[in-house]
Amino acid sequence: MVNTNQYKSNKYLLKLTLPVFIETLLATLIGSADQLMIKTQSAHGYSAIGNVNQIINVFLMTFNVVAVASTILIAQYIGANNKEKAKQLYTLSFVVNIVFGLFVTALVLFFYNPIFQWLDYPDVILPEAKAYIIWIGSGLILNSIMVTYSAFLKANGFMKECMYIAVISNIINVGGNALLIFGFLGIPKLGIVGVSIASNVSKLVAVILLIYVYKKKVGVKITIKEIRPFPFYQLKKVLGIGVPSAGENISFAFVTIMIQKFINKFGPDIITARVTVNLLTFISWIFAAAISATTQVIVGYLMGARDIEGTDKRFKSSLRISMLCSLCGSLVLFFACRPIFGLFKIEDNVLDICQKIMFIEIFLEQGRAINLCAVRSLQATGDTKFPIIIGIIDAWIVAVGGGYILGVVLDMGILGVWTAMACDEIFRGILFTIRWKRGKWRKLSLVEQVV
Repeated sequence: MVNTNQYKSNKYLLKLTLPVFIETLLATLIGSADQLMIKTQSAHGYSAIGNVNQIINVFLMTFNVVAVASTILIAQYIGANNKEKAKQLYTLSFVVNIVFGLFVTALVLFFYNPIFQWLDYPDVILPEAKAYIIWIGSGLILNSIMVTYSAFLKANGFMKECMYIAVISNIINVGGNALLIFGFLGIPKLGIVGVSIASNVSKLVAVILLIYVYKKKVGVKITIKEIRPFPFYQLKKVLGIGVPSAGENISFAFVTIMIQKFINKFGPDIITARVTVNLLTFISWIFAAAISATTQVIVGYLMGARDIEGTDKRFKSSLRISMLCSLCGSLVLFFACRPIFGLFKIEDNVLDICQKIMFIEIFLEQGRAINLCAVRSLQATGDTKFPIIIGIIDAWIVAVGGGYILGVVLDMGILGVWTAMACDEIFRGILFTIRWKRGKWRKLSLVEQVV
């Protein structure tokens, strides 16, 4: 049986969290850098990238169906010392996500026009939005491979290696942006197309490095022999965990798109305010997101080893840390928002709106910190259905329905929409905390133990 003592300490949690935090921070900063660098050449390109990325993020969620399940199951198999089942799972997860990757790529490339029409994209950003989604959509298969191998490494505790790869990939992305947006070294200026090409090249490099590190550190061969005869029971287990686990995120992504549809009706200035706020609000939640991702892996280890009390202590401690970090980040951002947002050279009326949104963010991020930690911990124990049911119902009723009533019907605009989003996060956080305290997860078991 695996010794679980190290998994219970905050020192071990923070050791694994720091690389995940840096990796997530870099990914977020580079996404912001893409928009800020193109803004110097095209204001419409700035808004186009922000809007298209909301669509792309929905499709990226499909890859998490397998990645989340792989992380949970591999972690539990490691905790249960069941190496044979884990070995089979690597190949199965890889094959399924490749299929998802090809399907999603085709879907984006063939149906982006109806999606734009449904979302009421302003005519002024349509040309650049179309160019960006065609190029960035072509590289989605690389995202599916990246997510899969990253999940394999993180489930085995190799967070630091994933961080190093993220650093290299992001440097390539920024360098590529500089060359292809601004035309350095005599290269033609490609604008928004250059952004997407640089992104795809950086993803290709990341895929190569992830596969290399996986072979060196994990060493389990991914071969079709491992899934002959096809392990339908494993696939059922993966989808049984992955679909509900990713379902809450997928639902949230569609909720975000609906909210984007509301905000697009408020005009270009409000779209700019939303994109600008989204560029910076990651400060409030990014460490909480990293803690929740690491907690999910550790909870998987502890549950696989059937250390129930250790699992409970790990969750409660992670939750306290997550909420504290989120509170500090959102408060700093609120008090410093005017000078920070002023760097974007946006109009005073947009700046005023951004400051009001950041006050609402203080409350929204507390709810989000609870949700991130509680949902991932419940998923890791095998309690996956409750989060998806509550996530879908609450988000659509409170965030979308409330956003429409407050923002559109009562004419509160984007502030009404943001208030509804905050209420959604807080209410779900309360429900998920109650769910954990009731302890149904204590009786669940996803894998067989090997002594």
